[in-house]
Amino acid sequence: MPNQDVSIRSFLKNFGGTNTLFQGRGRYSMAKATSLQSLLDSNGDRDKCDAYFVVNPGGAKANEIKKLTTVFIDLDAGRGTNGKYYGDRTVLGRKSKMMAAIKHFPLKPSFIIETRNGYQVYWLLSNTKLDTNRLKRWNKVQDIIHSYFSNVGADDKVMKVNQIMRLPYTTWWKKWEKKKEYYVRPIATGARKYRLDDFKPSLADLGKNNKGFKSAGKVGSPDRFAVAKRSSPHYNTGGGDDKLILNVIEFLREINPILFQTGHKFLAKSANQLAGKLSVYE
Repeated sequence: MPNQDVSIRSFLKNFGGTNTLFQGRGRYSMAKATSLQSLLDSNGDRDKCDAYFVVNPGGAKANEIKKLTTVFIDLDAGRGTNGKYYGDRTVLGRKSKMMAAIKHFPLKPSFIIETRNGYQVYWLLSNTKLDTNRLKRWNKVQDIIHSYFSNVGADDKVMKVNQIMRLPYTTWWKKWEKKKEYYVRPIATGARKYRLDDFKPSLADLGKNNKGFKSAGKVGSPDRFAVAKRSSPHYNTGGGDDKLILNVIEFLREINPILFQTGHKFLAKSANQLAGKLSVYE
């Protein structure tokens, strides 16, 4: 690809420039890349290895990270009940809900990277200092962002300071799933940078009147919910039981981010899980 090396180096410069690179050799196999060129070579048609980078510079382990250059979120369309990726049409529909939430978020992203299955969104930080106190605050901001996007496919496994993310300007491969390759690229960029304090508003305030994700529904909900919903005796009846269940689901989804913000992560997770179970009757 023309200027691929230059584009990647320019991108990584925003994240410290010395970020550790990884290549995905298979479904469960990953190894450090010896150089950017070797990574790009392995990402080509011959080897079809996926390309990744550690979002903060310094190393691959949490205690090796030297700077906090960004906060981020990974929005993923998920998989069907058979464990396989959804088809292009379903993914496109879920991406539209993700983008609505991104556009409605109060702080404009520094980068939006489009992958085959969703978006990886970054907000660059103006102060990259890393110490114990700032790391705690950084983790808190990660919780805030994740909670905001929880209804549109936010991956709760992608939140670490040494998080590995897909490298833009490379090819997305899933050869073991026989999916067509996808060129990963930025679809929005900017020099805008933020302070951790810019993410201070309470989750309740962030979510207030948030048409971006409240109208989107739960992106990652398994398709079995739709099937159960149609076969449910409460489906489309308009009965009192149906209304009560809908009110309970709405309450659980609204209380989830508040619990997250106040440090009750277990209760927040439980509320989210219960809302998911009750969704068969929505």
